[in-house]
Amino acid sequence: MAISTYDDILRQIKMWSNRSDLTDEQLGSFIYFAGNIANQLLRVPAMENTVILEVNEEGHVVIPYDFLELRSMTYEWNTPNSQPMERLAWDQFVNYYNSPDAADAPTKFFSRQGPYWFLSAKPAMGSKITVHYYRSMPDINVSEQLNWLSDMSPMAYIWGALYYLYMFVQDEERATYWKGLFNEELGRIQTLCDNAEYKGSALAVRSRLYSGD
Repeated sequence: MAISTYDDILRQIKMWSNRSDLTDEQLGSFIYFAGNIANQLLRVPAMENTVILEVNEEGHVVIPYDFLELRSMTYEWNTPNSQPMERLAWDQFVNYYNSPDAADAPTKFFSRQGPYWFLSAKPAMGSKITVHYYRSMPDINVSEQLNWLSDMSPMAYIWGALYYLYMFVQDEERATYWKGLFNEELGRIQTLCDNAEYKGSALAVRSRLYSGD
């Protein structure tokens, strides 16, 4: 029996918990929490996205709404002026931006302030920035039944939701048990994806364990 949709996962949570005192709305919130933690901890190819952003008149670009973590940024990709960009701390960026050296320098530095990436040297309005980044995966719910994680590992949602279920009913022993399985599954997914990505090269697997309540 295939298990991948939101409805499938909801039925599994009911079966594994064997409880009838919780509503579908409450169980749905536990599924959401599990997906939220997966978004925070996983960094896998299925979460990668590439966008081309246009510089506004102030010389910066708007950070994508689903942005989680940057992989690379390139100024004017595929042009003679193509330039991989380097991140600076905000105070370093301001000092460089206001320095005489920045006026005639290529656009190669960026820094974040609020919902924007500021660029230096200041590029012309309409210039293009290619951004490759990890994005948050869409939530699953009654209307949106599938995403890549529910298809790849429905267990991640089930184990995570059961952890939050037992946190909700204040059963610490069971919550700890399901939290351990949830951590193991997220770690397994990250390791499998890292191995597939870097097979044949030196690999340092990041430890991503959820320790919060």
